[in-house]
This record gives sequence, structure tokens and C-alpha cells, in this order.
Amino acid sequence: MFFLLTLPFRILLIKTTVALIVLPIVLVTALVGVAIAVFAVGFALLIPLLPILALVGLVVVIVKLASRPAYAR
Repeated sequence: MFFLLTLPFRILLIKTTVALIVLPIVLVTALVGVAIAVFAVGFALLIPLLPILALVGLVVVIVKLASRPAYAR
């Protein structure tokens, strides 16, 4: 008899339950996506700097080999 009167509240209860189950999954997925995007952008910005890093490392090795050794006191 009171089924039609309680129907909006039952629908609200179902919507709330689904939202409480789905919302954490969506938020975790979004967080993982943002983390992957930040990593990818950082990686894409650092890739062009690798040849410069290689040259700097080469200069450091050459300078160390060409310098006089430090004597122990």
C-alpha cells in the first residue's frame, strides 16, 4: 500500500549505495591516470636532455683522467 510513497526513498538509497561503491573506484582510477600523466610529461621533458647529460659525464671523466692525482698526506 505504501510502496509508491516509499519509492523515491528506495531509489535514493540505491543511488547512494551505488555512488558509495563506484566513487572510490573512480577516484583511484583518476589518481592513477594523473600520476601516469605527470610521469610521462616529466619523462618527455627529460629525454631531450640526455645527450647533454652524456656530454657532461664525458667531460667529467676526461677532467678526472687528465688531472693530477691527489697525494695522501
